[in-house]
Amino acid sequence: MKTKSILGNFGIALVGAMMIMASAAFAQGKPDKADRMARRGEMKDKLIQKLNITADQQAKLKALRDQFKAQNSGSMSEIKALREKMQEYAKNHDEANLKATRDQLKAKMEAMKPAREQLRAQMKAILTPDQQAQLEKLKADRKAKMQDRKEKWQEKRKDRLEKGGANGDDNLN
Repeated sequence: MKTKSILGNFGIALVGAMMIMASAAFAQGKPDKADRMARRGEMKDKLIQKLNITADQQAKLKALRDQFKAQNSGSMSEIKALREKMQEYAKNHDEANLKATRDQLKAKMEAMKPAREQLRAQMKAILTPDQQAQLEKLKADRKAKMQDRKEKWQEKRKDRLEKGGANGDDNLN
């Protein structure tokens, strides 16, 4: 009888601890838009510093970005709306609408690809040859780092599946 009481109290404590941990994890959640925008600003500032971009170059780059936004605001709004729909469909497990919306989003993104490539070319033309070379090096370094992360993640996933720690029917790559 006493054993049952101890196990009961332990079970309650264990459930309580799990609820606290789950609520803390949920509270951390996904960064909000302000956090993402701040992070993007920090990355832009680091890039400006690493490439030693002058104030004149910064002004020209800003003018190009502003022009791009003005010319493509309609498409960008549509893309934003499609992404929001996708989030809603995913939350509601509406696979048919999710797939259809994903296809629409891909088509919109593909349609904007020439404009984005033109913007990149115009922005690159503002940079000096040394800055362009440094930018290409930074891109290559970032790509290698992302590949390394991907390989480590895949290795962890493989180990987890081999140990039986995760069900094999998840279709993460």
